[in-house]
Amino acid sequence: MIPPIAKNLIKLPSAERWSSEMISHQPVDTAKLPRFKCWLNAYGFDPRYHRGFDIFAYKGAEGVVLGLPNGTRVFSVADGLIIEVKDTELSYFAEIGIAIAVNKEAGSLLSCVYKHARPSPDIRLLSAVKGGELIGSLSDADDGYVDGKYHLHLEFRETRFKMTEDGFLVFDDEGRSFDPEPLLFPGQSLEKKDTRSWRPPVMDAYNLIKYW
Repeated sequence: MIPPIAKNLIKLPSAERWSSEMISHQPVDTAKLPRFKCWLNAYGFDPRYHRGFDIFAYKGAEGVVLGLPNGTRVFSVADGLIIEVKDTELSYFAEIGIAIAVNKEAGSLLSCVYKHARPSPDIRLLSAVKGGELIGSLSDADDGYVDGKYHLHLEFRETRFKMTEDGFLVFDDEGRSFDPEPLLFPGQSLEKKDTRSWRPPVMDAYNLIKYW
């Protein structure tokens, strides 16, 4: 659960809902991926079972590539404020949450969540970040996809909050999720790749329970 966050969150830009115009940078630097051509939608958004988009499959010069290299750097997609930092022994359980905008009338906060990304040492709760700023990296995750390869699970949320008398924000729930694909790649239609033949059944069972 996200802990209470200081009232300076209300100083964020105002927005009613997520839009592609809010995103200034991509979360992964494709220049570091050998012979990168385009991303694929191999495990996309599902409002019930997978409330995000897994960035790990792409087309290279020699065909489809599954998994990102160890140490792949992760960047903030927009200016914002760090509201969640979770580092663990395995980066599969690591998370970084960044608040991007606030809808004061609706009492909701627009944020993006990076899962399986180990935070950089200077990423701390309530620190400000710029779009394109390095926030973490992918490593040490036995994530059930491809041995020695990793992925970034990215979510875009709208979460309701309330202000307490002592000036803190408390989140009511984990919030509503938006499909990251049209936000990250506006005007594009990513080719879908069926992953059922190689994604282990245990991973689907875990997702059904955790709603990842």
